[in-house]
Amino acid sequence: MDIKFIFSSKLRIIMDELQLNTLRLEEITNISNSSITQWLLCHSVPKLSNLLTLSKKLNVNLDYLAGLSEKKYIVVRKVTPFPNQLQKLIEKHSINNYKLSLAIKVQPNLIYRWLNGRDITLTNFYNIAEYFNCSLNYLAGINN
Repeated sequence: MDIKFIFSSKLRIIMDELQLNTLRLEEITNISNSSITQWLLCHSVPKLSNLLTLSKKLNVNLDYLAGLSEKKYIVVRKVTPFPNQLQKLIEKHSINNYKLSLAIKVQPNLIYRWLNGRDITLTNFYNIAEYFNCSLNYLAGINN
């Protein structure tokens, strides 16, 4: 199933449960109403920075938003930066950036950029988690 559709439907469920419209979600998260609307219409997916904001402000499980878990809510206590988590996984699995880029079908320079703090889309983030067989929460450094 398409990650845009999954994310959109899961975000709608959370918004309904918390009785939030897009304007109220914008107030809470400081994410633009237009971005939220684009996600809900399945026109785009959020970047990791916005996913982390949603998770922190709403205590939402990233794995739930990606359709990987039925557990909707978690308490976010601490977050280790994504570049640190990615580097740790690369070293643990003894692979190089080029091999990872081939596995997830992105340009090799993107891996370098992510390791240096550039934001990543949910689609690529999901593909990395799938490659390393880890949760999105773990990859995002939530509560590690």
